[in-house]
Amino acid sequence: MQEERKLYIVVSQTGTALSRILKVLTGAKYNHASLSLEESLVPMYSFGRKYPCNPFWGAFVREYSDKGTFGRFRNTEAQVLALPCTQAQYDAIRERIEKMWREREKYHYNYGGLFLAYFSKKHRRKHHYYCSEFVREILERSGVIPPGTFGEIVKPIDFLGLPGAKLIYCGKLRKYRPASRQPALPDAEARTEERAPLTAADVFAASSVRIAREAAIADAAPRSDGGEGAGER
Repeated sequence: MQEERKLYIVVSQTGTALSRILKVLTGAKYNHASLSLEESLVPMYSFGRKYPCNPFWGAFVREYSDKGTFGRFRNTEAQVLALPCTQAQYDAIRERIEKMWREREKYHYNYGGLFLAYFSKKHRRKHHYYCSEFVREILERSGVIPPGTFGEIVKPIDFLGLPGAKLIYCGKLRKYRPASRQPALPDAEARTEERAPLTAADVFAASSVRIAREAAIADAAPRSDGGEGAGER
């Protein structure tokens, strides 16, 4: 298959009460799965909390690493997988997800299916999904993965073993950055020995710029005559 586009699967562990319970029941480090069409992960799609503070109202949701549920649980751990697909498959998935989003009020969280899944029992209802169930169906219906890639029950942790998927990130979800935006050398790791030493001309130029800037600020400062420059304290 010629690789034209990529999909991004995010498996995560938020640390919510429910995720901690699932971790105890399953022994799995990650208990949530999301799908994104963009390397930036903006947005991710899944079935999860509609409101960050309410664990009992699940829905089809857009997720972001810095707000919503992930913003509330800032220590969310995640692994991000890149999965190749064709342009036609990518377009089909985009169309499917956009249609679901337009009709999102008719989709609901499959609480019964989630509960029974961890006892290896399948429970399906029309327009009801839990997170990994949604991701699998999107991938299967578009032909990105063949039916039967997973068993009847799929858990978020199962995506880590998906053939063809490449792990591109592991760590705090809020710290994830696309490869194109990763700094070449983080400030904290900058090596001073690689910097060229300052010359006397460099110091003089920097001092001149600073003096000129301070003079400009002083000239622009409001006079104490009660004019327009006098603002509230």
